Amino acid sequence: MSYNNRKRPADTQEDAWVADEDRFVLQQAKKKAAIRVKEGRATPIDYLAIILRFIDPSRDPFDDEVQDTDLNVVDPEGVFESLDASQLVDLAKDINMYVSLEKSRENLDFWKTMTIICNDRREKLQPNALGRRAQEATSADVDRIFESKTYEQLEALERQIQSKLRSNEDIDVEYWENLLRGLKSWKARAKLRLVSQSIVKNQLQGLREQQGAAAQKIREGFAGLVGSVDHPATSTRTVDYLALDPEPLLKARPEDKGLQIVDQAAFSQNNVSTLSG
Repeated sequence: MSYNNRKRPADTQEDAWVADEDRFVLQQAKKKAAIRVKEGRATPIDYLAIILRFIDPSRDPFDDEVQDTDLNVVDPEGVFESLDASQLVDLAKDINMYVSLEKSRENLDFWKTMTIICNDRREKLQPNALGRRAQEATSADVDRIFESKTYEQLEALERQIQSKLRSNEDIDVEYWENLLRGLKSWKARAKLRLVSQSIVKNQLQGLREQQGAAAQKIREGFAGLVGSVDHPATSTRTVDYLALDPEPLLKARPEDKGLQIVDQAAFSQNNVSTLSG
């Protein structure tokens, strides 16, 4: 490396500062998204950020301010379908912000998938004049061919279409290019559905574990209570009856404390004498 191409120490330090600042901005964006979703005032980008949260390999759970159980995960495709053209433009800008800040390869792949879906939705709402005819011609074919396919099947079809475009066959290139473009969008949606299914599965598993732990704690509490009553001499647990009954009915009144104390045998003999007399 020549001297001119070497980075000066000051430049290296500045790069480190920029990287730290980007990391901080990204963390704050994710935290604010979680807070807005929890409080019911989320924007479209917040819902997408929450979906990524559950598959984020760089996530530190100890850094979270909101618990997973407090978050509502929505259908990601519904996020795009509920927006008009102007809102999709804003969402595309928000997605680009995450793309510019993310360093994780998996997270970047997620946001690029979101970009494909967002752009496809925008094109369907506002197709340009040149692409309108081709889009209308292939739209029905795209839906019919791709809607029932799995992600793996769509990948295989993508390779077949690319091979056809590279061949010397006499084909309608514009038609097949539009078909390929539509396939990429369907691939993105299929990948997103796999992510959503994984999240729902993990949430259900976590809920079952929480319910199981709570049930076990209740069982242990009852077992300890029963054991202390059945075996008061050997039980390691005690029952505080005064705590259960702060005003016991058998508590002696002050005026009763001066009465003569008679044992059971003498009391019984006096009663027998009285009855026989």
